[in-house]
Amino acid sequence: MIEIACPRCGARVYATTEDYKEEQLEVYAEKLCPRCVQPGDRVCLVRCTDAYTKLEPNALGTVSFIDSLGTVFVSWDDGHTLGLMERAGDRFEVVRREER
Repeated sequence: MIEIACPRCGARVYATTEDYKEEQLEVYAEKLCPRCVQPGDRVCLVRCTDAYTKLEPNALGTVSFIDSLGTVFVSWDDGHTLGLMERAGDRFEVVRREER
């Protein structure tokens, strides 16, 4: 597990070298930061720890809302809805930010 600071908000972002090469993390830190994600952002699934989901890595979706525990709820393009929890090991990237 590697820890790096998000350049946008300063939050600590964690990733594994099985998901990203170490030299890529600085570039991807903002895309991986769960604090920077907002409803309307488009995300790409990197990894999901839910054993029962049919979602595969690289699935695309739109963030619906984020609850008080930091769970990021996504409406996936294939029709599924699923909340992602960084603390459970779920990982995603922001591929397009909603204009604010």
